[in-house]
Amino acid sequence: MFRWRDILILSSALMFAACDTKEADEDGDEDAEEEEETTPPSEYGPENSWWHALESDVPTELEGTGYDQGDIAYNFQLNDQFGEEVQMYQFYGQVIVLDVFAEW
Repeated sequence: MFRWRDILILSSALMFAACDTKEADEDGDEDAEEEEETTPPSEYGPENSWWHALESDVPTELEGTGYDQGDIAYNFQLNDQFGEEVQMYQFYGQVIVLDVFAEW
């Protein structure tokens, strides 16, 4: 489910992507710029369909400190409802709500 902020960002990105900034030279041909082959930034965590923080965004010295309020959560890995492995720190920078319950 998208939030309004996400929709606004996505629509802004699409609007800028639709703008053509290439200029035509005197012959009417578009300037052919050499495209450098770049590797996409690597994502942190196991390969799955969930949101991923970039490896460069997750601090290398990040470690869990405890379970009390204000402590840094430990990096744990679980399976989601579809059987995909999901890691806690792959959501670095996002708000996470863990709903833990028991049915007796």
